[in-house]
Amino acid sequence: MELEYFHSFQFLERDINSTDFVQAEAPDFRSVETERSIGVEVTRLFRQSARLDVESTKDRIVEEARNIAMAMTLPPADVTFFFSFEGKISAKRRRRIADATVRFVADHMPPFGSYSNFDGHPGQPREVDLILVNRVQPGPQGQWRWLEAGMVERDPSVMICEAIARKESKLDEYLSSCRECWLLLVADSFRPSGKLAIDESWMHRQFESSFARTYFLDFGRGHLHRLSTSAGDQHEVTCPDEP
Repeated sequence: MELEYFHSFQFLERDINSTDFVQAEAPDFRSVETERSIGVEVTRLFRQSARLDVESTKDRIVEEARNIAMAMTLPPADVTFFFSFEGKISAKRRRRIADATVRFVADHMPPFGSYSNFDGHPGQPREVDLILVNRVQPGPQGQWRWLEAGMVERDPSVMICEAIARKESKLDEYLSSCRECWLLLVADSFRPSGKLAIDESWMHRQFESSFARTYFLDFGRGHLHRLSTSAGDQHEVTCPDEP
């Protein structure tokens, strides 16, 4: 996902549209050119109430379902799950959900060029309350994923400050391999843990950051914001006051 976040960032930031980068370690990406060497460190932001363990379980169900579908040589389709469970489940139950869902999709696969959705359909696993199967224009391999609706937190300033503080402690290390370093903060709003958005009422607040540039990327909506920053003393970061 880190690479996907960076590709989205590079597409949205005109200053580096045509710049070649390589994936690295510290920072995560580094420009190939030597005259103005740019490093980009990528880090995700999470809602304070995020259930990352549950998201990981749902990721594994989808991954197992994708593997089963490939083994069954199902035709390409874009398949989206909306899960109905929120707690922990056993590995055995996880595999059962994946297997039952793939077999359900196989039995109800729409013809090429069409689209179907299944909500509480007979035989549908109860842990997956909505299944969307799109064969209108699927890719060569199709795509299997899960989505979830949820409330959007519109003032993630505390999370932004904390993320800057964590990364500031490694800035000297980053600068040993590039002339300037940018920080990319990502809210993956496709996921419940990343449903964060910038509210225009505080977009012009100033954050303390020693990075040359600091960005906020709303990955799900494709919105990129360059944050207003000032260099902190000795790499210290303080959160902005509430408006």
